Amino acid sequence: MVNYIVHMENALNKFSEDDRISPWHISLYLALFQIWNNTRFKAEINIRREDLMSISKIGSANTYTKC
Repeated sequence: MVNYIVHMENALNKFSEDDRISPWHISLYLALFQIWNNTRFKAEINIRREDLMSISKIGSANTYTKC
């Protein structure tokens, strides 16, 4: 089982260390993490672009593709 707090803390630390990371990347990561959490951290999950864009509040397919 994944320790939610430890995992999130480590990810946020990594984000703060990397100047290439934008708010869009963080938003996508958090959306992916939420989906993964909702599936009880299965090794493989199915992701629909529309769902990921909606959760991450990315409205443009171009922005999604860039990230």
